[in-house]
Amino acid sequence: MGNHRGRILRSRDFVYLESRGLTWPDPLALAPLVGFITFPVRKGVLPRLLDEILSTRIMVKKAMKKFTPSERVLYRIFNARQLALKLIANVTYGYTAAGFSGRMPCAELADSIVQCGRRTLEKAISFVNSNDKWNAKVIYGDTDSCCGGSCCGIDAVIVVAATVVAVVAVVVVVVGYWVVVATVAVVAAKAVTAVVVQRLLRMFVLLKGRTVKESLKIGQEIASEITSMNPSPVMLKMEKVYQPCFLLTKKRYVGYSYESPDQVHPTFDAKGIETVRRDSCGAVAKTLEHSLRLFFEHQEISKVRVYLQRQWARILGGKVSLQDFVFAKEVRLGTYSSRATSLPPAAIVATKAMKADPRAEPRYAERIPYVVIHGEPGARLFDMVINPLELLEIHSPYRLNDLYYINKQIIPALQRVFGLVGADLNQWFLEMPKPIRPTMAKRYSNASNAQKTRIDSFYLSKHCILCGEFVQASTNFCEKCSEKGPVFAAAVIGRTSKLEMDIQHLTAICRHCGGGDWIVESGVKCTSLACKVFYERRKIQKEFQAVSSVATDAGLYPKCMMEWF
Repeated sequence: MGNHRGRILRSRDFVYLESRGLTWPDPLALAPLVGFITFPVRKGVLPRLLDEILSTRIMVKKAMKKFTPSERVLYRIFNARQLALKLIANVTYGYTAAGFSGRMPCAELADSIVQCGRRTLEKAISFVNSNDKWNAKVIYGDTDSCCGGSCCGIDAVIVVAATVVAVVAVVVVVVGYWVVVATVAVVAAKAVTAVVVQRLLRMFVLLKGRTVKESLKIGQEIASEITSMNPSPVMLKMEKVYQPCFLLTKKRYVGYSYESPDQVHPTFDAKGIETVRRDSCGAVAKTLEHSLRLFFEHQEISKVRVYLQRQWARILGGKVSLQDFVFAKEVRLGTYSSRATSLPPAAIVATKAMKADPRAEPRYAERIPYVVIHGEPGARLFDMVINPLELLEIHSPYRLNDLYYINKQIIPALQRVFGLVGADLNQWFLEMPKPIRPTMAKRYSNASNAQKTRIDSFYLSKHCILCGEFVQASTNFCEKCSEKGPVFAAAVIGRTSKLEMDIQHLTAICRHCGGGDWIVESGVKCTSLACKVFYERRKIQKEFQAVSSVATDAGLYPKCMMEWF
């Protein structure tokens, strides 16, 4: 916006000048709502500030590419720096649009940013669609408000994202699973001070039947052509090629990315899906990422089905780590409704902890871990969330709600992706054979609970712990195994010995990590939910407790004190 005659030039000012045959100054460039003084006349404070921020970010990202796999710590540090620079540049738009809470709002500039961004995107879309040389089609484009369609084909997609008035646009080209990504930077000036702000624009272009090298070449051509169409300093920079990829919805896509023709092994790149989000559990992220990698590498949905059914069987059989099933969500006590049933699960766990100890009140926006357990028939989620430490107790009567995690977390996340290729994951789960819960854990997880406050505490397994045959509920072994006395004793003692060595090994790791945090009477004190060893130690302790009880009942040796571990 130009400072003309001591005030801001608005749209009506240009109409007034034209109606009288007058012209505006040469250095004044028109935007949809306001006018801009070009850089040769004057470059303001904000443009210089943001230009330095964006240039620094580009420099940091170039340095990141030179790190070797052994320099992962430095890579993470530099990645955090470039992300911080990006966020600083992005919030400038919101700073100019904040009329109530902003210190220096300028609604005309904010509106102009949106309009310039939309105009730039529409020109790029029209140009790409009308160019017969590339045989390309734009399948998605938005200015943070409009949405296109979904894509999961074997064709390359160019995603163009831009920020306006320092606009950064990303271009992605898809051809037979080939996607090219590029970035556009559009800079404009405000009045005498010339302001630069950012707003994200994104465009996906479909290119059929191209290779990676062809896609990279086309991406470079599109970048140079669109750069020449727009006034300086609008710049389009080609960044990545995806092959293959899934374009789900607005701001959600995943694929194998290539950044140069010489790159042999692609990089798994995901935006906005569960593999990079923190509002789900580790089991969902790991299962989704491995399934995508299988599909990208083999392009056979049957391999994905076999893998998922194997993973579901492991979850139903209890052969997984509890760490992958822990949620951790932010809690903001004081901002929820007064009804207890309206609280989110993390807030429910925090409230229960505060009832036991008022000092356990969480900080504002602190992430509280919780797990979902089996409840009574018809129980609500409100009644089935507890602290993970309660489930990890040696004599805990609770059991992980495996069906909830499969039906409510894993399947919906994967269905949103593989549903695009016609897969029905719910049908896959219904058709798979359901495994039997491990006999040892089922028999003793509730039977060892002295209180027996739940009805399932009175129902034990009817399977032999060695061969799995049906037995009487009051016995541990079938008649065949009982007749083989030496074999039975060797099997139980061998299993006990292996578990003892595993516990000793894990305890040694904990003692090395925690130093003197170990007492003979009570074992290792560490209960860190971020430690994999802690979950494995508790899992083996429970199994060892069950085997030890069987050996004690059979008179093989005295009962072992679990507290020593």
